[in-house]
Amino acid sequence: MKTGAVLLIVLSFLLLSSCSYGERSYEKGREAFQRGAYETSVREFSRAISQGYTEAEVYADLAYALLKTGDTEKALRNMNTALKKSPEDPALKKRIGLFYREAGDAETALDYLRASLPDGKKYGKEDADSLGFVGELLFRLERYDEAIPVYLDLIALEDHVLEHDILIGEAYLKLDQGYAATQYFRLVLAKEEALPQHFLRIYGDLMNYGLKREAKKYYEEGLRRSQLEDSSMSPGEFCLAAGKAEEAEPFFSGQDVKEARLARAMVLTNEHRYADAEVIYRELIARGEGTADVYNQYLIMKTEERDFTAAFQLLAQVYALADENEKKNALYNEIIIYERMGDYTTAFEKARQFKKTYPLDTSADREYDFLKRAAE
Repeated sequence: MKTGAVLLIVLSFLLLSSCSYGERSYEKGREAFQRGAYETSVREFSRAISQGYTEAEVYADLAYALLKTGDTEKALRNMNTALKKSPEDPALKKRIGLFYREAGDAETALDYLRASLPDGKKYGKEDADSLGFVGELLFRLERYDEAIPVYLDLIALEDHVLEHDILIGEAYLKLDQGYAATQYFRLVLAKEEALPQHFLRIYGDLMNYGLKREAKKYYEEGLRRSQLEDSSMSPGEFCLAAGKAEEAEPFFSGQDVKEARLARAMVLTNEHRYADAEVIYRELIARGEGTADVYNQYLIMKTEERDFTAAFQLLAQVYALADENEKKNALYNEIIIYERMGDYTTAFEKARQFKKTYPLDTSADREYDFLKRAAE
């Protein structure tokens, strides 16, 4: 009996010690994830599991870390394990929804995020975040008629946030209901907290829809607010962003005009409005302002557009004009071009060249690690 009791105590001690080690490994994994060291976080989370710390959250965190390293298949397996361990946990369903959102699977993300919400629309303030993601995913899936009631629910929860008025207006425009859209957009005009960027966004929406007279109100109000002392945007930047270069120029001088136009072109690229961005780059080059930084930014846009032939032509211009810093940027962009083309072997060679040429610069380290695996 004594031997059995001692053995039980020893086993209990070993189990507790294992869990304790596992918890420490898990915390190390979380710390590594927070600083962007995803490979390290994968190792620490995996170690935590091997040490007996097998809570659902560990598998979920491991899945996120694996997703960041590009191992989507293994990430999905671990996320499914997390779900099996805690199938009714709303917080975990939300995390799984956000996981699929980041993985690019909008339909599955939407299913899990909706499942994380309480039945019967009995929403509380704590549900606002999930509802916002649901609305975003419905927009991405072009299910605008479903998105509108979601944003109305958010308005009820958050006491009329102007961003939701804009989103509802944009959804009505997508549904070809211009009058309904303008009713929500006009709510923004009366809000003191509305920024020039909000008016710029509505102006663009209405111009694209063809409501030019209505759009003018938002341009004028946005320009007025951009001239206020505490404005988040200068009047010159506002005019440029609205595509009114001639009205912008009196607010700028010299080099500032070029920098503002480059900033506008970058915004247009992020919005996938490549033709509009290209107009700006061509104008700058035609005016004799085609410096290396202009060509570098231009080739980024062409890479995003997947026009790789044009991207390589622009890259040649960068190398012809560049100083040492711009050459470094060009080499990094060359890595990205080959990666987007799916030529991982050449991309990896360029990444190796980058690390050898600029050993103190860590900006390409993540690309290097990914391409090393992809090229094997």
